[in-house]
Order: sequence, then C-alpha cells, then structure tokens
Amino acid sequence: CRTGSNRHIKDDILDVLKWEQWDFMFIAHPPCTRLANSGVTWLSKPPKGKTIEQLQDELVKAADFFSTILWANIPHRCIENPVMHKYAKKLIKNFYPHNDSFQPYEFATSIDDVNNESKRTCLWTHRLPKLKKLNIMSQKTARQTGHHLPPSPDRAIQRAKFYPGPALAMAKQYGDYVEAQPSLFL
Repeated sequence: CRTGSNRHIKDDILDVLKWEQWDFMFIAHPPCTRLANSGVTWLSKPPKGKTIEQLQDELVKAADFFSTILWANIPHRCIENPVMHKYAKKLIKNFYPHNDSFQPYEFATSIDDVNNESKRTCLWTHRLPKLKKLNIMSQKTARQTGHHLPPSPDRAIQRAKFYPGPALAMAKQYGDYVEAQPSLFL
C-alpha cells in the first residue's frame, strides 16, 4: 500500500490497481455470478426479468474484470472463484486453469465447525504457495448448505459466502510467505 498501512484496503480494485507501485500482494474475490459453472444455464435460459443479451453482456463485463485483476501488475496475487464454465474461459484474456483449489471442509476441525461445508473454490495464484489444509474432515462429513438453498432474494449472497477457515489460512500462510520474500522494489 502506498501509504505504508498494513490494513485491509476497502476500495474499488480498479482504482487501487492504478496506484504507482505494489510491493506486497492482494487476494481478490471478484463476482462469480456470470462466470461460475453453476450458473451457465442462465446464459441460454435467462431468469424472469432478464434477456439473453443482458446476461451475455454481463458475462463479457465479468470476464473483462476477471482478466484485469488476473493480470494486474502486483508481485503476489490470488484470485478466488468457483469452477468456471467454458464460455467464461474463452472470454478471459490469456486464461489459464486455476493452480490451487480447496473445499471449506478441508479447514474444519469438527462436524459442527462453520467451515464443514462442501463448496469447491478455485484459486488463480501468482508467486504464492499452495494452501496447506487441515484435512481433518472429509466430503462425507461436509454439509451441502449452498447447494440446497431455496430461491430467495438473498440466495446469491448466501451462495457467495467465503468461509473463515480458508480466509485465515490465506492471510496467515500467504502473509508469512510474502513477508519472508526479499523486497522486489529495493
């Protein structure tokens, strides 16, 4: 951060990327509504109130946004998104497959743990190690809450939930790794 702050930045990422120099990292959680494989059906059978043209326009904008952050000039970066459909992959500039993935249950410590959920999450990382998982719980113990949500006004928000176990692992593991690296801008 150009101000020397080590605090979490809450701002429009497109504005933040214009900063002159980054010497640390970012972890981005871009919107996945039009990119995720789970929503590919809507591209040919739009929900009520949307047209195919609107959805395709939203897909192009989402792919462009993902491309911008995927290729941002930041030394260490991680972009999180679910499994993508083939149309998104074709639209993302110089797309490459994710290089890490996890399930929240891989960071759970008990059956009742909030992280004991099934929701495959892919990571596109640059100059960061793969996440080390706890691997205490398994697919057999994991809840399927997100997969079985009924239609509701906040369903998309509920499905987009990012779990605290993976978030803490990313902050700790990536933070420790990057801090141990020699500065790129000395």
